[in-house]
Amino acid sequence: MKNLILIILALVVIAGAWLLIRKPSVTTPVDTTVVNVGGSSQTPGNTTPTVTGTSIIVTTPAAGATTTSPISLSGNAQGSWFFEASAPVLIMDAAGKTLGQGTIHATGDWMTTAYVPFTGSVAYTLPVGTTTEGFVIFMNDNPSGDPARSVSIRVPVHFKR
Repeated sequence: MKNLILIILALVVIAGAWLLIRKPSVTTPVDTTVVNVGGSSQTPGNTTPTVTGTSIIVTTPAAGATTTSPISLSGNAQGSWFFEASAPVLIMDAAGKTLGQGTIHATGDWMTTAYVPFTGSVAYTLPVGTTTEGFVIFMNDNPSGDPARSVSIRVPVHFKR
């Protein structure tokens, strides 16, 4: 009986170690790296043609662009970014207040590991007194709810009054 308990305990320890080794790496929740078409890094806030993050390349809006409501969204994301061909998007001011929310939609077969084009449009309301600086935050659709699987990228924009 004592040997059986030791064997079970050893198996539990081995299984736990295996799960820790195999656990997916935690991605930084918000990636604000701005990259131009040539791939060289730029400082966030510079206007460049694309913004790229983990598994997504945002073409529209460009970083630092002046936007009006609704904001047109486009780019390419790996199929794993989507669930049922869509993924959430938030429009936030610089203080973190949500001004609008919506979704992007894959325009191709999203059940792939390859990059898939997406489009979308999100309306927002800019209350009086709200800063004209903010972000469009693209989030992967994470039906598991596991924070380790959540990934997002924010694109800095200017809101036109």
